[in-house]
Amino acid sequence: MLDIWYVWKLVYDICGLAVVIGLIYVVIRLLLVFKGGIMGKAWLYVSCGVLTLAIGLSLFIFHSLLNLPSVVYKIGNTVILAGGILTLIGFYVQYKIWSQKG
Repeated sequence: MLDIWYVWKLVYDICGLAVVIGLIYVVIRLLLVFKGGIMGKAWLYVSCGVLTLAIGLSLFIFHSLLNLPSVVYKIGNTVILAGGILTLIGFYVQYKIWSQKG
């Protein structure tokens, strides 16, 4: 018989993967909308950052689901850090565009 904790963890991880897939879909759609415009550079960074965050989160989820070695968890941490930095750069570039005077 399945342990209730294992079932809860499985449902939680599957929902996490669904959120990651949703993030990837929305980021690609936004990137296509802003491509070539004044916000294109900023959203390129944000999109790459969020995609990188999604990859890192996927590594965490697969680590949890499949009981992968701890090195996968460490790689996921590093990928999430890189994604956060890219997203932060994108937000900063967007801030610089919006704060320009006339």
